Amino acid sequence: DPGTLVVQVDDDGVGFEPSAPHPGHLGLDSMRERTERLGGRLEVESSTAGSRVRAVLPGILPPATNGGEDVSARVQT
Repeated sequence: DPGTLVVQVDDDGVGFEPSAPHPGHLGLDSMRERTERLGGRLEVESSTAGSRVRAVLPGILPPATNGGEDVSARVQT
């Protein structure tokens, strides 16, 4: 959707149980709170093949002024 910002991080680690409590760790809870406060959603997937954390923030980006060209970027490390 126009104006939607998607930030996604993938890894190929051993995975974890996203719904399990993680005492003393605020990362996912804090990310979810901040994403929802901005009207978005946080999606977390994990398996033994790796994990994905994706924040979807609709209406965050200004309208495109470049003739509709895709301005997304993909960074891999």
